[in-house]
Amino acid sequence: PIEQLEELLQGKLTIASNNISPIVVNRDLKVILSAYNELEMRFSPLLRTIYILFLCHPEGIVLKQISDYRKEIDNIYLLIKPGGDDDRMKLSIDDLCDPCSDSLRQKLSKINHIVKSSVLNPKLSESYCIHGQRGLPYRIDIDANLITVPQCLR
Repeated sequence: PIEQLEELLQGKLTIASNNISPIVVNRDLKVILSAYNELEMRFSPLLRTIYILFLCHPEGIVLKQISDYRKEIDNIYLLIKPGGDDDRMKLSIDDLCDPCSDSLRQKLSKINHIVKSSVLNPKLSESYCIHGQRGLPYRIDIDANLITVPQCLR
């Protein structure tokens, strides 16, 4: 009974096993952990854009070089939120890509908080967080073979 109760806690799935789930970005560009009962990582459009960007680059991204990915960020965001507020989107992405701004680090912190609150097993949740060290690539520490993204993102 306790094990069953632990499976659902405040509407969130807890994972009893130590198995890493594949990450699937579906046709609607929602981020799904398929082996965890199709658990969706619920991100805002901008946070989802950043998370998907990192999924598309399993080798990692040096945060200082995020502006090199500007066009890709724009494209992912427009796929997630077609017809969105162009001026507001542009300002948000400008701030994100500004090396003098702390916006990207704040967004990564929010993403990692959402991941940890979605996957309540601390050991497993770390695998889905975006980690790195200053000056080195930040990445999601999951095998690239466990990441599936739609053709439009490749």
